[in-house]
Formats: sequence, C-alpha cells, structure tokens
Amino acid sequence: MKNLFLICLLGLSIQTNAQIEKKILKQIIGGEYTLLGSQLDDRIDICILDNQDFVTKQQAVADVKTFLDGTKITSWDIIHNGNSKGNTSRYAVAELNTSETKYRMMFYFSGNGDKESITELRIEK
Repeated sequence: MKNLFLICLLGLSIQTNAQIEKKILKQIIGGEYTLLGSQLDDRIDICILDNQDFVTKQQAVADVKTFLDGTKITSWDIIHNGNSKGNTSRYAVAELNTSETKYRMMFYFSGNGDKESITELRIEK
C-alpha cells in the first residue's frame, strides 16, 4: 500500500512539473515572455542553434524572443521530461514544429520546490 502511495505521489509530481513547461511554451509561442523570465536563474547557459553563451536572464529572454519572432511555430508538444538520478535537477524536452522544420527546445531545471529555476535552455534543429 505504501508503494502504491509513493508511485501515485511521484506521478503527481512529474505531472505538476510538466505543467510549468506547458505554461511557459504556451506563453512564448503566443509572444508573452513574463513566465519564462520569472522561471530563469539570474544567469543561464543558453544555446540557440549554433550560438551558445552564458547570459543574464534578461538577455536569455531577448534571445528566445528574437528566435521565435522569426520562426512561425505551427504546433508543439512536450516529448520527454524527467529527473536526475539524485533528484537535484530535472529536464523537459519539447518539439516545436514549423511548416518547414522541427526544433527541439530543452529546459534544464536546478533546485527544488519553490526555489527551482531554469539554468540551461537549448533550441536545436
């Protein structure tokens, strides 16, 4: 019985974690970046296609906005998410589709609970 409770609790945690990524994606695809900015760490490792840098959260938001303003996303879906082995970090991978190509957007979160933040964000073809 305890095992069943733990499995249900773990499933609820993963589902709740995935909900923030869905909210972020819905907003940024719609041109709103407030939630993304609030979830980013003060400095973040960002990679958009071949451009990689370690920037402030404000610069990261500007970089994502610049990329998405020039890219018409037709659909998206979160295709993977999970936790690190020690549960000190987690990740989510989304697929962004355009009429011409597919991109993968990856979020890496560090911390836990209310202190969790995105420490790395990648967009790749």
